[in-house]
Amino acid sequence: MKDLAHEVDLAMRRICAGSASPTNPVILAVNYHLSVPGNQLRARLCLDACDRLGISPAISIGFATTCELLHNASLLHDDLMDRSPRRRGRRSTWSQFSDGIAICAGDLMLSAAYSSMQTTPASCARELWALVSSRTQELICGQVQELQATLRPQSPAGYEALAVGKSASLISLCLQLPLLFAGLGAALPLAQQVADAFAVAYQIADDLRDVEEDQLANCLNFVQVLATSLRVSVAEARGIARERAEDQMFTVLALADRLPSRCGSVLTDHVLSLQAQLGVELPAAGVQA
Repeated sequence: MKDLAHEVDLAMRRICAGSASPTNPVILAVNYHLSVPGNQLRARLCLDACDRLGISPAISIGFATTCELLHNASLLHDDLMDRSPRRRGRRSTWSQFSDGIAICAGDLMLSAAYSSMQTTPASCARELWALVSSRTQELICGQVQELQATLRPQSPAGYEALAVGKSASLISLCLQLPLLFAGLGAALPLAQQVADAFAVAYQIADDLRDVEEDQLANCLNFVQVLATSLRVSVAEARGIARERAEDQMFTVLALADRLPSRCGSVLTDHVLSLQAQLGVELPAAGVQA
């Protein structure tokens, strides 16, 4: 798995570079951003799902590369829109280069994401490309909803919808591409449910860690949304948020276990990591996935 993840990283750089000069500023910006990788959750999820479903490494790398490129493109644009000065421990790409170069680098990654699927057999290419297009649209619309959300108060349900719109589209794509390719299209709605629950659990866990920091930066945070909408103290809101995260973790474990060949096991492992962070007691049955 580690070797394949490295191949995904190389593929992202190679496809983005194309025939352009390596000294072109947009290529330098892409390589700058990719030189400090994140946890590659989407690549690992997609590669593991492909392996469990018996999909060849060549196809697996193409699918995982598509998912990672879309994710990294969204990070470049997200940092620029939020004016976030740092990413992964150093200056963000727009801060290091410029707004215009960051936009172009993100656009290049978006286009490269489709190029990485050229190895897909023609017999199912149309369905797979349509799926990528649909999830990309959801990702973009989710980002727009998040931008608008800063202009008005949010309800807890509305905030969870934002989390789903922002993150679940690509998480589900990592599972749905392998499932569709393997002829298991009937499992796509279940994969979406797993991704939705994971997105909410992950966002709440992240918010619980960053309550004070987000309050100082005037950023949306589920705990603050609960405190305001329910008119409770921040301490009480933390408890409610923790319970909601726990509920969504249970959902991920229960539903992921029903996916074909347990192809969502990477999400299960990640949920167990969130459990350790939050001190949540999860049922032993969920650990088996």
